Amino acid sequence: MISFQPTDEEQQLLETVRRFSEDVVIPDAREADVRGEIDPSIRGQYCELGLHLLGIPESLGGIGEFTLTSKLLMEEVLANASVSHALALDSAGLGAQAIIRLGSEAQQQHCLPPVLEEPNKAVAFAVSEADLASHTGHFQTRAEKKGGGYVLNGEKLAVLNADRAEHIVVLARAESGSGFSGVKALIVEKDNPGVTVGSRQKFMGLNAAPTFEVIFTDCEVSSEAELCSAENIAQEIVQVLNIGRAINGARNVAVGQAALAMAVDYAQEREAFGKKICQHQGLAFFIVDKEVALNAAQALNYKAISRVTQGKDATQAACLAINYSNRAAVQATIDSIQVFGGAGFMKDLNVERYMRDARTLANVLGSEAEHNEVLGEYLYPAA
Repeated sequence: MISFQPTDEEQQLLETVRRFSEDVVIPDAREADVRGEIDPSIRGQYCELGLHLLGIPESLGGIGEFTLTSKLLMEEVLANASVSHALALDSAGLGAQAIIRLGSEAQQQHCLPPVLEEPNKAVAFAVSEADLASHTGHFQTRAEKKGGGYVLNGEKLAVLNADRAEHIVVLARAESGSGFSGVKALIVEKDNPGVTVGSRQKFMGLNAAPTFEVIFTDCEVSSEAELCSAENIAQEIVQVLNIGRAINGARNVAVGQAALAMAVDYAQEREAFGKKICQHQGLAFFIVDKEVALNAAQALNYKAISRVTQGKDATQAACLAINYSNRAAVQATIDSIQVFGGAGFMKDLNVERYMRDARTLANVLGSEAEHNEVLGEYLYPAA
């Protein structure tokens, strides 16, 4: 059974995150979008509260009573204030989740403690490529066997926090196979001479969460770089992506909710034809439709992350969650702008930033078509 009620400990956590968001994140959000990065001091404050430890096992320095479900709830609150901050502050991210699920104890102890102890360090996760099918395992980045290790060649795009990362978890094809069969996950030191962190990439939104292209040119790594302690590597890689799908879905729902809340506040103040515009039935129904969609999306995200925490395959739940969440969030932000009329496109209103962020986040970890391809293969496997 899925419980939608946070535990007492999670309630206290969420109150802490709300205060942090109101006092620290929201005042920085608009200027961070303009300057292209969050205030560096915010990362230190985030870590002082221990929020960077969520989703990390207690044995590796995390907080035992808080699971990935707790992290998802926390990310909702942060993203409601600024999704760019939520992404930029997630220094461990999916790279750490890959090391936790696939790595040996030695690899975990080598890579994770520095990230948990130093606010400005990170673990990057390199999966996206120019090929739109990269999120389904069709990688152009190759890992060729050489002696006891591998030689990497290829280019990854939109790698979050690559500028701060000491280690980059890279997904690359090493053998032929369908989906993620034949794909290897490798830990690459950023100071490896075969690694080049290229220019920062600019998108419509998420301006304060910098991403970079990372190029691998005859990049040699030893056998110790391979994450392979899991019995079913391909399945565990997919499960790491499922974690990302559920959390990003939750983040985008929070963006949609923030935009809709602005629209509702405005509708309760603005008058037309002698009454508040929220009292016009057409607008009231319009807003309710968005609220229904966002709440349904939220439930799908909770179901997906619940399956992960229970150790169950979450592919179907996560793909459904992120597709519905992205669709609901993007539509909610676009329609919220319409409530404001022409003023909704002005930079001095947060609602236009919400729209840009929702549009951009909807393509992180894959487009709707890619998630549908994964879902289709999962539901109707080839004979």
